[in-house]
Amino acid sequence: MGPVLPYYKTEPPQWIKKGKFHDRPTHKTGTILNWTNTRTGNVLLRKDIFNEDDNLFRPEFGRGGEDRDFFRRMIEKDFKFAWCNEAPVYEIVPPERCKRLFMLKRSLLRGKNPSFTFVDYFQSIIAIPLYTLALPILLLLDFDHIGRILALCGLDIIKQKYVME
Repeated sequence: MGPVLPYYKTEPPQWIKKGKFHDRPTHKTGTILNWTNTRTGNVLLRKDIFNEDDNLFRPEFGRGGEDRDFFRRMIEKDFKFAWCNEAPVYEIVPPERCKRLFMLKRSLLRGKNPSFTFVDYFQSIIAIPLYTLALPILLLLDFDHIGRILALCGLDIIKQKYVME
């Protein structure tokens, strides 16, 4: 796996740059990753990893989270995934993805991951009022938790992975 760097088609608003909303964590080359640090934005996998039927991406995740679920299951089977910081790719970030409404919808969508546990839901129940009281800017972070609780209640208000206005 390697870094995914944002490439803006147009200059983003200052709050996007300052908030680093499109920046992703990087690691030292050779770092063996925990599943919580994995994603498919820049990864090279051996084909034989998919020889077993239960080593596939799960369709029930459809809208997001299937990559982290995949890596979690593979790491539990003793597969190793290493970081290569010298192999970056660039992700085009269109202007629509630099708007507040888009960011709020994506946060709600991230909350719908089917692999959340009771502890995750409990954290969200605690986090929502705390974030809401902290600062209005933290409301953006709060939407991840709100999305999780809405999904727990069976409410599905965001239907697409890449939500646009």
